Amino acid sequence: MADDQPIAIVVRGDHDVNEVKDQHILGSEKFEIASADIVSTVTGTPSGYIGLFGLRIPVWVDCTVAQMSNSIAGANELETHYRHVNPGRDMDLRHVTDLRNVTEGDRCPRCDEGELKLYRGIEIGHVFKKRFRFDRYSSEDRRW
Repeated sequence: MADDQPIAIVVRGDHDVNEVKDQHILGSEKFEIASADIVSTVTGTPSGYIGLFGLRIPVWVDCTVAQMSNSIAGANELETHYRHVNPGRDMDLRHVTDLRNVTEGDRCPRCDEGELKLYRGIEIGHVFKKRFRFDRYSSEDRRW
């Protein structure tokens, strides 16, 4: 849901939607994953079987999906999927961009030679812009 309007974001089944990135791309004030009830109401299909065919809402496609061929997609019916789905022929590619979270092993988008490695870390500090969040608590106002 982008600004309380339904949209479809298509990513591969092994990838996750990046909500923050998608909110910026769509230019929306509010962005959230729709509940199962909303999905069912808007598409007439339960989650897990939604396809790109016959949707009456804007469809945004992740660039990794746009590169796939002979894939499988939901057929908007319970327990039914389409096989041999191909971008361009079977899906609208008007809105294609990077919509997903990165995963380990992703290639560098600039040189295609580097490979992303993920490591666990600990946040030691946090920097805020001056006059952004905590400006009302300046040192002069503190009462010890």
